[in-house]
Order: sequence, then structure tokens, then C-alpha cells
Amino acid sequence: MTRPSALDLSLCSASMMQSIKWKVIPDPLDSDHLPILISIPEGKGTPAKTTFNGDLTMKIDWQKYTELVAAWLSLEMEVVSPSEEYYKFSRSITECALRAQKGRTHQVRSFKRPPIPWWDSDCQAATIAKRRAFAEFCNAGSRALYEKYKALERKCKNLCKAKKRGHWRTYVNSLDPATSLSSLWKKAKSMRAYYPANESESHTADWLKPFARKICPDFAPERNFEQTVAGGNHSLDKSFTMVEFSLALMSSKNSAPGRDNIKIKLIQNLPDLAKKRLLHVLNNLFSLNIIPPPWREVRVVASLKNGKPPSDHTSYRPIAMLSCLRKLLERMLLFRLEGWLEENNHLSNTQYGFRKSRSTNDCLALLTTEIELAHLRKQNLTAVFLDIQGAFDSVSPHKLCKKLELAGIGPKMNRFLFNLLSEKTMFFDNGHNQEIRSSFFGLPQGSCLSPILYNFYTNDINACLEPNCNIIQFADDGVLTVACRDPEKAKVALQATLNKLENWANDLGIRFSPRKTEQISFCFFSNTAGNIRKGLFDPKIDITLYGETINKVESVKYLGVWFDKRLRWDKHIVEQARKCSRRVNFLRTVTGFWWGAHPIDILRLYKTTILSVLEYGSFCFHRTAKTRIKILERIQYRCLRMAMGCMKSTHNMSLEVMSGVMPLKLRMEQLALRYLIRASTSNPQVVNNFERLQDAGCRSKIMETFRDFVSLHVVADNIPRFDHTALPEAYDSILTTDTSFREDIDSIPHDLGGSTIPAIFKEKYSHLDVDAQFYTDGSSSSQGTGCAYYNYSSEAFYKLEKPCSIFIAELAAIFCALTKINTKAPGEYFIFTDSLSAVEALKSVKAIRSSNIFVNKILELLCELFDKEFRISLIWIPAHCGIPGNEKADALAKKGVVEGTLYNRPTPPYEFLRLPQQLCLSRWQQMWETDELGRFLFSITPQVSLRPWFSGLTENRAFIRMMSRLRSNHFALGAHLHRIDLAQSKICGCGLGFHDVDHLLWACAEYEAGRPVLIGAVLALSRHPAVPIRDILAAGDFEYLRVIYRFAMESGLTL
Repeated sequence: MTRPSALDLSLCSASMMQSIKWKVIPDPLDSDHLPILISIPEGKGTPAKTTFNGDLTMKIDWQKYTELVAAWLSLEMEVVSPSEEYYKFSRSITECALRAQKGRTHQVRSFKRPPIPWWDSDCQAATIAKRRAFAEFCNAGSRALYEKYKALERKCKNLCKAKKRGHWRTYVNSLDPATSLSSLWKKAKSMRAYYPANESESHTADWLKPFARKICPDFAPERNFEQTVAGGNHSLDKSFTMVEFSLALMSSKNSAPGRDNIKIKLIQNLPDLAKKRLLHVLNNLFSLNIIPPPWREVRVVASLKNGKPPSDHTSYRPIAMLSCLRKLLERMLLFRLEGWLEENNHLSNTQYGFRKSRSTNDCLALLTTEIELAHLRKQNLTAVFLDIQGAFDSVSPHKLCKKLELAGIGPKMNRFLFNLLSEKTMFFDNGHNQEIRSSFFGLPQGSCLSPILYNFYTNDINACLEPNCNIIQFADDGVLTVACRDPEKAKVALQATLNKLENWANDLGIRFSPRKTEQISFCFFSNTAGNIRKGLFDPKIDITLYGETINKVESVKYLGVWFDKRLRWDKHIVEQARKCSRRVNFLRTVTGFWWGAHPIDILRLYKTTILSVLEYGSFCFHRTAKTRIKILERIQYRCLRMAMGCMKSTHNMSLEVMSGVMPLKLRMEQLALRYLIRASTSNPQVVNNFERLQDAGCRSKIMETFRDFVSLHVVADNIPRFDHTALPEAYDSILTTDTSFREDIDSIPHDLGGSTIPAIFKEKYSHLDVDAQFYTDGSSSSQGTGCAYYNYSSEAFYKLEKPCSIFIAELAAIFCALTKINTKAPGEYFIFTDSLSAVEALKSVKAIRSSNIFVNKILELLCELFDKEFRISLIWIPAHCGIPGNEKADALAKKGVVEGTLYNRPTPPYEFLRLPQQLCLSRWQQMWETDELGRFLFSITPQVSLRPWFSGLTENRAFIRMMSRLRSNHFALGAHLHRIDLAQSKICGCGLGFHDVDHLLWACAEYEAGRPVLIGAVLALSRHPAVPIRDILAAGDFEYLRVIYRFAMESGLTL
């Protein structure tokens, strides 16, 4: 056998020669040489670990999995205890998933690094085919086999490029503002198959034991809880319905599983019969207060915090992985418990964490407006930022359930919650050591129940407040405030409140951290001798917590925003710029990658990873000094310049117009107005604070935002929650949806739709009773919005009060049709609508959680109709295709805009959210029209838009970069370089004209050789040559521009 050889030489010292392994890899790996693999024995270090792939959903055949589960269910089931029934069900899911695998599930990898994320079976097959072709060529050596190998090599290379590009684009589209910078770098490096060593592995693993002890301290088990108070809300103790099960299942994310390795995706893909069986199992466990042992097993992963030393156990954050079956039941419990707690006001009105329609913006806005109120009243506002040590881990299940009992919770749910929370076994593993500890205290970090239970556990904190003290809470982050002119009175009030908080915390078993608690006085008095003597300037307020003096600071970070004592926002702006600079570096890095360089990807990355940082908390600081906002605006300009490939001299607003990104200041104003619209119903205290400021004649710049809000004339209504207990056992029994018409017309050309679609409709639905058919439609124009329904025996049309979207109009029309149906005899009725979004909003059980007023009204009416034995079908049909009923409904809806009776309806806040965007777009348009710079681009794009100029195009980055430079009139040619003093002359080297694009394309002697091809290509398009580039760009003639681009690339013309 011929041994492979290589022309390359490898040199080493004589002492190493005996221990080195040298061999030639029989695959060129897209190189001109055969690579040489040199293996050097590893010295002292960590041996390579093998990892176990336990993801049962990665290579599964879902159809086979469903069939296997259905076959198992068809077997005769023996009567067993609920615990055994649960074990059988979970074990069967795992076994069916294993049998449905397409490849090996228990894969043991012999390499340290994880696989490349974009690599899949297609890449593997193309690589194998390429290697086989190379082996055939090596054996025979013919020219034909060589050409075959090179063709397969090109095919494999192009396929891998496409897979990498597609994977990157999918990842970019899935990003959210909470994405950390470290995860972005990790992803970018994995795309290049680079994985840095795990930093924590280079240190001793001795930190695991104290880490486990910190999470699971030594506590004795608490005594069993028995509800002694008679009564309680027994509606919470009812068995769960299929509607609740489906809603919980749809709301669950495909997160990491517990030790049973059953992911939520396996449950979501169960057949309907299996889902009913699982619901039966879960109801039995709930009714009999049985907790399966796997639900008590918690796998804990330690995540190293950014910038923390790996050898310190306090540097790690615990991530608890619970059984997904447990999390499914917990989510059903959450939906019941959350609604009950909110409806009965069992949560503190100062708690804004993990509650519907509340967010960190509420806390930030309240604190900012309270500071402004104190400033207006010539007072200092002193704030104490409280920190609770291990908030969730300190909750006592016994005390929690006792409080729930006193609040009136049902005994069955209370006992089940205690049994679920009172004991868990924690499994810790850092790859070197393992620890197993039992915990009888605290709420699990990975449970969806933990936040709402913690909020209830601490709901009586307001009782500790002195009369002139306020508190703002977001989960376990609290800020205690008092506004007072006299420092001594402020000290007395704060100290008395802190003393009560100490006793309150001791009673609950929690503890504040004096070391992390900080105090700041927001002071606006000048530094004069009189103010210093009175204690008004920089007041000296010494207060203690657990006997330790609370640290006084000049600035404090609260919920991600830095507050300084003068409220000038210098510290916050600097920190934002520093944080964004690292993300800009990441953006610059990925811009250079061929697999991630497309401008649309860069713009998405900018919006999700940088713009989200710039605008977070902007309600507080967006009206600060222009010089400070300018620091953040420069970051936006820099990122847009990278995305569009423009020169540094490009006009800033031109960059924003071309990329469809609103100026940062206007964007912040829009977000502030949108927040005030939401807060008008969810947190009216913020609006009330602004009204007090306005009544007192406040001149702060932040009042400009409130005046804009008032000018929008927002009168929003609170929308009550839909009571899902009125629903029957299954959601699809109240409404049947049909979108099959989409498949029927999918292959029909657009120009033939008007002649063929009515015939398809007639064939499909002509058998239905004419009187049972209702057609609905909505219409919107500059005059307003209208809705209508049409039936062969009745019709109606209405006008809807502004603001109103076409989506709302379509839902209103469906509701009006249902109202008319309710007056008819029970039977089967069919509603035809051309709004696919309306059908999608109503077709699934997720409609129960909707805040849309008409969705709620439709569901209530559907339940009423179901009880009367009506059966309703909602069917989608295409619009404007000649279907008679749809055409008549469309005409009636347009008539309703002008002549319709005004439909009286509550207007929720989200219907007003378009108004701030319209206001800010009009201001942006005015700025663009009056700006002195960027007039060349203005002649091409006179109207601003929130879409980039290349939206809808499939061109590459080089084309977009070139055209962006042409549109901005800033390019690397003498005509422009002379304007910015980077060239001595604007005359072309040929001496026949200016060194600009028009001259180079049509007159310059240097490009004379390739010009006939350019002119021929232009004439082939039936266009005239020598058209000025400005006119081509203004006309949006992309065919002409593609010809120019190809000529520039082939001629070596660079801009």
C-alpha cells in the first residue's frame, strides 16, 4: 500500500522526535496541499472530558414519535396509583422518543470543543461526497476524476457558505434586547469554529462546596402545613381543564429539562389523546397532593458572572433546571393564582416586578417624577436603595402558605403548594466535583411560580412606612424615599421606617444587606453659606440598618440607570457610552465577516444590541442637555455608517434617512410618549405626578414630553381580564377556524385570481345554507374607519371612533356578526372574513390571554352561543377576488366610514400607540426638509421612512455599499475628496471633466475599453445611456443601477 506523503517539511528538536506523531491527512481540506497532522502528547493538565448528549428532540422523527405514543395509548391500561401512572407516562414518553430517533441519541464525543452550530446533515453529506471523489482521484489520477472532485469541492464550499449565512441571519433575527455581549462574542467565535477555553476550568474546583452550601444552607425540615382556617376560595381547587392545559403548554418555552430529560417540545408534540391522558394524570396528582420524586430533583448549573474571579464561590449565579412536567403544572397554577391575587388586591400597589402591564419603566418614571416634585417644592429627596440577601432563597414555605391561608386561598391548592415547595434535592456539578444537598427552604429560581409567590410573601411591606415615606419595588429591588426640607425630619422618618423594616424582615425570615444598601440625597440647592448652615446643600443624614451606617454615595445605579444627586445624568451617559463601545467593537468585527456582512443583518444587530441599550430608561434622561445626548447620537451615527458602508464625511441625518432609523432624540421622545399612554391606565400615579408638576408651573424640560402627551388627547380605558372559567372543556368546541383556502389558491397566478377564485369558492362552500353565511370586512381611509357584516337577509355597517386600526375594524365586524347570529335560532353558522390576522388571533387558546377588547368580547359571546347550542365556524377567504358576499361586505364597510352609526366602544391604550410615531415622524420630516445639508439625497429621497432604502431587495453588501455612497454623494473620488480638503483638484486625471461618477461612466478615457459593453447592456434594457446618476437613483431604476454596478466591478472602479 502506498503511504501518503507531502512536500512540506516539519522540523523539531531531537529530544522531541521520539514523542511526536506525524501523519499526512488524506484530505486537502480545500487547500492546494495535503495537510500534516502533528500530535504532541499532552503534559500536565486537565484530561479531555466526554459529554453526554441527552437532547431527545435533536434528531427525532416527530411523526413516528406521535404514532408510537398513540400506539402505546391504544394498549389496555391497568388500574394503578397516580404515582405509578405518572411514572408509566413519563417513562413511555422517553421510550417513544428514543425509538423515534433518526440517529444515535447517546452520542459520546471524543473532542473538547462543541460542534460548529451551522453544520448539519447536508454539510456532512457534501463533505463525504467530496472526500470520496478525492480518494477516487488519488487512486486513478485521471483528469475527469480531478474535475469531478473540484466540482464537488466547489459545491461543498458554496453549501457551507449558504448554511453559515442562513444560520447567522436566523440568529440575528431571534435576538432580543436582553442578549448579553458575552453571548454575542461566543456566537461569533463559534461561527468561526473558535472556542476559548473555559476560564473556570483552569482554577481549582473547590468553590463548588461553599457555593452549594450558600444555595442550600443547613436548615431542618419544617413541620407539615395543615390549613386550619375554614372556608377559602374553592374555585382555585377545581380540576384543571383542557383549555388551561393548552394555554400553559403554548406559553411554555422549550427550555432546558430537568434530570428526567423530558423537554417541553416532547409534550407539545403529543397526540390529543395523550394530552388528555397527561391532564388526567396531573389532575390526580393535584387532587391527592402527590409530588413525584423527579419533581423534587433540581439540577443546578453555576454560571460565572461577568468580570468575577472563577475561584470565588460568590462569583457564580445558580441556574435551576426543573422537570418540564412540573413546570407545566406550575404554569397552570400560576394562571389561576395570578388572576386571583390581582382581582382580590393581595399584591402591594408599590410592587411593579413580574406583574402584567408593569415594568422597570414604572419604577424609573415614578422615582424621576418624585425627584422633580421635590425640586419644585424646594425640598431635598433622600432615597435609600435596599438590597435583600438571597430573596427567593429566604422564603419560608410554611410562612408563605400561612399567609395564603389567611388571604383565603383554597385548602387543596395551599397544601399542594406547600408540598411542592417544602423539599427539594439539589444536584451540583462543575465538571470536576459533585455535590448533592437537600433544601427545605426558599423558592426555586427556575420556577414560574417563584416571582408571584415572592411578591405575595412581601405584600405587607407598606405597613412599615412612616406617613411621609414612600417605597417603590421591583421584585427584591426597593427604593425608600422621603421628600423634606429639614434634614433632621428626613432622618427621623427614614430611621423609623428602617427599624420597622428590620422587624418585618425578621418575622419573614429574610434579611437586608447593609453592605449593599446605599443612600443618596437628590439636592438642587446652590453651594452657599446659608444653604450649608441650614443643611439644604449636601444634607448630612446618617441612618443605620442592623446597626451599620448606610453608605452615602454621589450616584447610584437603580434598575440599570445611574441617578446622580443633581439629576444631570452625566454618570449614566458615560456608562452607556462605555457599555455601547464594547458592542460597537463586536459590530465592527462581524461586519468584516463575509457570512454576516449584509447591511440588513448589521441594522438588526444594531437595533437589538446597541439601540436597545441607548434607549433603555430614556424616559428619565431624554430631555437632558443636548451635549450629553450628542454623545449617544454619535454612537448611532457610527453604527449606521458601518452598516451602510458610507464614508466618515457622510451627513448624519442622511445616514438615518437611508437606513430608516429615526434620530435618537426623536426615538426617545416616541418611547416616552408610548410609555405615558400605557401608564395612563396601568400606573396613573406617574400621570398624576406630571399633572401636579404642571399645576405648580414646573419649567423642567421633562414637561415638554408631558405637553406632547396632552396634545395627543389620549383617553384610554382599562380592559377587564377575560374570565376563562366560562369556557368549556376544549377551546375548539366554541369556535372552528378554517384557513384551507390559502392552500387551494396558492398556485394560482395573481392575474388569474379574479376569474378562478370565485369558482373555487362556489365549489367549496355552495352546499352551505345561504342564511347561515355571514361576510365581514373592515375599511380604513383618511376619513376614518368602518366595519360591516353582510348576510343574505340582513346587513349592518358602523363607523369606529379614532384611533382605530384595520385589525380592530375586522374584529369589530366579526363581533357584530356574532351579535346578529345570537338573535337567530340555534344551529351552525359560518363567518367569512378576509382578515387572516383576525383568524390567527382567534383560532388558538392564546386568545384567552389577549388584551384586545374585541377578542375578549368575541370570546364571551362565543361562550354564550355555545351554551345555547350554536356552532360557529370562522373561515378565511381572499379579498377583492370577486366573491359576491365579500365584495358586498367591503362596500358596506366603506359606506360605514362615511355614513355609519358611531359604534360606542372602550378604547384600550394600545390603540393610541401609533400617535407618538406619527408625531415623531412628522417632526423628522420637518427636520429633513429644513436641514441645510444632505440636499443631494433629499432630491432622491424627499420622504423619510422607517425602512432602509434597500428594503425588499436581495442585493449583496457591495452593491448596497456602492449605491449608499452614490445616494449620499459622498464617495472616494476627486470631486468629493476635493470638497473635504483631501484632494488638491476635482478634475479627473484625463483632463476631460470632473472626477465624479457621471464622468467616469460615460466620458473618461481611462474606462473607454469597457464602455461599449456598458452602453450595450443599457440599450438592452431599453434605457438611454449617459443618464445622470442622480436621476437614475431618484427613479429607483435598479435594473439600470445593477448594470452600472457590474461595469464598476469589472472595470475596477472603486468609490
